[in-house]
Amino acid sequence: MPTNLLEGIEFSPEQKELFARFKKEMKIPENAPFDSVQDDIAVYRFLSGKKWVYKDAVDQYQAMLKFRKDDDVDNVEEWIKANREKVDLIEALYPQTQRGFDREGRPISIQKFGRIPAKRFVKLVSVEDHRKYHIHQMEKLMKACRDQTLKLGRPVYKTIAIVDLEGIAMEARYFYPFLKDMASMDNQNYPEFIHRVFCINAPWIFPTLYSLAKPLLDPTTKQKIQVIPAKPIKVLEA
Repeated sequence: MPTNLLEGIEFSPEQKELFARFKKEMKIPENAPFDSVQDDIAVYRFLSGKKWVYKDAVDQYQAMLKFRKDDDVDNVEEWIKANREKVDLIEALYPQTQRGFDREGRPISIQKFGRIPAKRFVKLVSVEDHRKYHIHQMEKLMKACRDQTLKLGRPVYKTIAIVDLEGIAMEARYFYPFLKDMASMDNQNYPEFIHRVFCINAPWIFPTLYSLAKPLLDPTTKQKIQVIPAKPIKVLEA
């Protein structure tokens, strides 16, 4: 594993002790792979995500390990290859991609949420299949962060999400089961992974729809959301 993964991040003496204790009790070896699961950045994400409350961080980390085993996360790429027809359908109904990086090197994901034909999506796509697809997307972003860390020589472990709401309507409420599954999974298993969320092209109906989704979001994530009704480029470059 590369050295100095946490270069530039400051720790108090108490935090250093908790960090070492966490690695020892979770049986993370010093030569653990740089895999976003056992490396130092992963440990930091879980501890800082729980405000350095040790037991909470341990509980969340152990739950994440169980999630990865139960959902066979390490083999999600094989699922994608074996289910190309399902993947193509999901991508046609819910366009999303990773495109470039921000000034600090964070990966940027773009989701065309407003273009989802929610009623049709619910009929054609199962929550289970979408769950696999979403895991694959998250793991791709994690790898992009690792690649950026190696390229830039400093820790990159957060992402920027741009959610394009153009075209969204009340029909989007039918997407709720999928949104609930994604929010629960991400809150539990990918802590401290979002730097900012820009919701662009937000129409007048957005506050009503957001009121349905808001209870699903982690309090920290809510603080990172910025709603932009128009001219997002100027805001993003400010």
